[in-house]
Amino acid sequence: MRKIFMFWFAASLLVAACEKEPDDNPGGDDGNDTLPHPEIIYRAVADIDGNCYDAVKIGDQVWMSENLRTTRYANGDPIPMGVESSTDPCRYAPDGDESQVPVYGYLYNWSAVMHGETSSNAVPSGVQGICPNGWHVPSDSEWTAMENFITDANLPDYIVGRGDHAGKLAGGELGTWVQCRNFGAPGYYYSDYTERNSTGFSALPAGYFLDSIIKFHERAYFWSSSILGQHPVYRRLEYNKTYVGRNSFYNAGLSVRCLRD
Repeated sequence: MRKIFMFWFAASLLVAACEKEPDDNPGGDDGNDTLPHPEIIYRAVADIDGNCYDAVKIGDQVWMSENLRTTRYANGDPIPMGVESSTDPCRYAPDGDESQVPVYGYLYNWSAVMHGETSSNAVPSGVQGICPNGWHVPSDSEWTAMENFITDANLPDYIVGRGDHAGKLAGGELGTWVQCRNFGAPGYYYSDYTERNSTGFSALPAGYFLDSIIKFHERAYFWSSSILGQHPVYRRLEYNKTYVGRNSFYNAGLSVRCLRD
């Protein structure tokens, strides 16, 4: 009975810790009053460390609108910090700096993301992996479903850039993305600035880890639960590209966004 009470008490603390007043400008401090306000779900979920995450509804899906920053799996197992590329589960601080984690989250290798589960391209993926209870690692198909919704088109199955929707996913204050301080981000040539972060997805350029931190403040990478060829599939946003890249990567540390079950 005491164990049940303690579990209930801990769960109650997590819920209480996630209470927050609504943000009147979820797209970031861009000074643009015409930016559409997406359907934000404030403090939608807490991870086992007590970190709370806002989420956003895009079509029929509910995505975390912040990068995952947990140090443990939902069952309490730790996720070790890494200092070099490894096939063992690891997490890495963006730019090698723990003080960046509250904003940019951790970078995780795919082993850490999957937590021993099998790859999936199903909808939903069915892979909880590193995500909190009630959430899962999005499959490549689920990423594509979201992209098709915000572009109102069926994107081609290219390995590299598809569509012209990077600006709709990019968050952060002006200057967050290198070399785009006066233009919005990403998409140096993105013409319709009013659509910047119109989805509320709020992607941030945490870069990636491959023996060192690469492209911090220039690119955002997000894992999927799917395999393309022999390697797991990711999505990529760049400061100077309007499209969203789709490709596969082996053994790198990337950001994670979870989808609600």
